[in-house]
Amino acid sequence: MNKKKVFIIANCGWAIQNFRTLLIKELIRKGYVVHVICPRDEYIEELVSIGIVYYDWKLLRSGINPFSEFFSLIKLFLICLKNRPDILMGFTIKPNIYGAIVAKLLKIPFMATITGLGTVFIEKSFFTVLVKSLYRHSLRGIYKVFFENKHDQKFFIEEKIVTKQNSITVGGAGVDTQKYAPMLDQKEKDIFVFLLVARMLKDKGVIEFVEAARILHNKYSDMSFELLGPCDDINKTAISSKEIKEWEKEGFIKYTGLVYETKPYYAKADCVVLPSYREGLSGVLLEASSMAIPTITTDVPGCQDVVRHGVNGFLCKARDVGSLVSAMEKIYKTPQDQRNVMGENGRRIAQQEFDVQKVTAEFCNVVDLAFK
Repeated sequence: MNKKKVFIIANCGWAIQNFRTLLIKELIRKGYVVHVICPRDEYIEELVSIGIVYYDWKLLRSGINPFSEFFSLIKLFLICLKNRPDILMGFTIKPNIYGAIVAKLLKIPFMATITGLGTVFIEKSFFTVLVKSLYRHSLRGIYKVFFENKHDQKFFIEEKIVTKQNSITVGGAGVDTQKYAPMLDQKEKDIFVFLLVARMLKDKGVIEFVEAARILHNKYSDMSFELLGPCDDINKTAISSKEIKEWEKEGFIKYTGLVYETKPYYAKADCVVLPSYREGLSGVLLEASSMAIPTITTDVPGCQDVVRHGVNGFLCKARDVGSLVSAMEKIYKTPQDQRNVMGENGRRIAQQEFDVQKVTAEFCNVVDLAFK
């Protein structure tokens, strides 16, 4: 009997390698042959080593060039026409839209995953209308649409892009609670470390974090403020490396940049902060919670789903420096034993609701049902 072929479409190998490796391994274990279609990057070889079949796909991550987009769509169609997937899975906007179009043309079941509404929905513009229209026409009638939080699912249902029957909410990409387990205390006893882990984008609340850090630095001498994550010049809300260097010169911000092993940095933090404007479901908050670190984030979709105010951290208002300062002062003044309880609560939430094994099982179950 021929093995069923599952094709995964994405806008970069990094996202698949970081967030979907366990899903790929589980699909292979269950007897499926997994193919990945995405632009080539340094993570492809690692994916190939676990058993995928790879196809290089030219795709602009952001922006719209009609000729490039048409070429990408035709290329995707030709790959699928030649290799005949049994089911297609898409992640992020363009792979979802183009994958759904190709799946309909070839009469293949399609599973879309909305990993967050992103900048295009945060800042209302012509592109918001365009993407919403493309989603509405491409996703209508497809097999299944996964959402990472219930707010995004509700929005898509209200906009008549999907139905309740063909959509489902899962715990983001999940978190490996065994990998992200609490580490031995590596904190500096005399310094309270606030850590922000994200791409250096305005949408992640980096500007608000820096402004809050400037205020608190002038008020307290025993606080440290650290940024961890790459600059993403492709994104229109990117913060330039020049601006980050100016913050460093002021002497109150430490910028580490991109690292491939974040656990040691989490372990040194007293509090992880993510003042994001909106998320699908924040992997950073899941990782920090899994490591029993109290968190501060904004009261917005994709963040409030992980952090419960006063339980495993504090919520503040988005785009509000004063609210963020208050939350950071509050966690700083919270006694250590109470912060420890918050950390334990976060670990329990991560294990019970967002463990990657649970999320992977939900994806695999939907794949299995497509063939029954």
